[in-house]
Amino acid sequence: MFDKQKIIAMMTLLEEFVRVQPNIFIMPESWSWNVIPLLKRLNANVAGILTNAPVNSEQKFIQTPSGNYPLINSQEILSKLNFQTGVIISSAKSVPNPNVATTLSIGEIKISIPAFVITDEEAMAIYDRIATLETLKRYKDDGIINGEINDISIRFARGMSTLIDSRYQDVKVQVWDRRVFINPGYEVDDAAIVIQGPIEYKDNYTITTAQLYRQWYPNAPIIISTWKNESTDEFREDCKKIGVVLLENELPERVGDTVNYQLESSRQGVEYAKKNTSVKFALKCRTDQRINRSDFLMYFKNLLKAFPPNGDKINERIIIMESDRWTPFFICDFLYFGEITDMYKLFNIPRRISKDEPPLRSYGRNKFHPIRAKLIKFRLFQNFSTAPSRKLRNYNVAISKFIPAETFIMKNFYNINIAPVEPSKFLQTYWKFLRDYLIVVDDNAILFEWLKYHFWAHAITSYYNGIRACIGIDHARWLDIYLNHKDEDD
Repeated sequence: MFDKQKIIAMMTLLEEFVRVQPNIFIMPESWSWNVIPLLKRLNANVAGILTNAPVNSEQKFIQTPSGNYPLINSQEILSKLNFQTGVIISSAKSVPNPNVATTLSIGEIKISIPAFVITDEEAMAIYDRIATLETLKRYKDDGIINGEINDISIRFARGMSTLIDSRYQDVKVQVWDRRVFINPGYEVDDAAIVIQGPIEYKDNYTITTAQLYRQWYPNAPIIISTWKNESTDEFREDCKKIGVVLLENELPERVGDTVNYQLESSRQGVEYAKKNTSVKFALKCRTDQRINRSDFLMYFKNLLKAFPPNGDKINERIIIMESDRWTPFFICDFLYFGEITDMYKLFNIPRRISKDEPPLRSYGRNKFHPIRAKLIKFRLFQNFSTAPSRKLRNYNVAISKFIPAETFIMKNFYNINIAPVEPSKFLQTYWKFLRDYLIVVDDNAILFEWLKYHFWAHAITSYYNGIRACIGIDHARWLDIYLNHKDEDD
């Protein structure tokens, strides 16, 4: 592990060295690919790479990932070196004092010039520290975070993707700054982004998400679908500045039923895109969540192109983020992506209106949970198709009577647009639905984040991934279902 204080000191010394030496030559004792990107970040003028070996006409330049640089024999350049010339010595071994002098000679002539000794790993650590400090400053300037470099791993957990290499825990912080590290713009005008839900004002989260999407997709319709009395005048003005449509909807009839809130705000957003734009696709996401992968719309569109539906009940497959293997139609409702007519049908299902209807609750907090758990334990590592018919039928009938919010949406969509759901074949129907009409993407594949939690932490732990592999449906499990699942009606 690096000495943190040494890296901080080296960074200061190197910045001063580059500032007073307008021309920098690199002398590689041990070649480093990280020195040149570091010098470029410091705006140093890399005049060439020195070698003691003869340079022929075919070796005038050396190619690096950061560009091509002149390869120069040190004796030939000796007469041009002066007090404004510095040499970066790329060393295989770290030295106690990096700021040294090196002597170059030709015959009896010797010249001592300033030099700086640095290893490949030290260059990488300094580069990442500079990037981190610059990013931290930008976030502070934006009023998003307060803090010091020591707690950056916590402060940056929400709002950016931060990877910390365990070898250099406090020093080497590799930062993907979603706003400036990469600043692409994609020519997508056939997909609308519908952000639904109550406005999240903490850290200006909702409007920052919309600004990010607008930066990536300058031509895509972006719609924030929320409720009356949610938006401030400042928020409305911010939406107008970046070309985001703001829908302030009336609350649904049955207040307190979260599924009705989601269905209404989502339908309003998709309906607006369907009526007022010429888009072919629509993404539904939430105001308190964010996709940090910049090319997610192309990714989703390519998935639909690669996996056409196995049937003619809907126009394209619907992309979802994650699902449950053994709980029929229990599909994560964080985001959906699909052909816009299909998306409108998805959110235009009947609402829960009657006061006599029981509240929607999670499977984990009801009397059917032991039934589900028993079947999971029995079938966990065995082929689904060989499950005893009696046990499977009893499980299907039991669990089909209790519908949480996530299940309510997809089950009703299937029941209306695909085929009536038979309670005795609840699980089989669900797997066939996954195979024929859905696509599952992994949350980490799209750099998904949720404001509710500092980290989407369980997604990066081996414990959670082990559970997901057994009882969840990620992209790998979905692909297995897509290729190998055989239904009794096939």
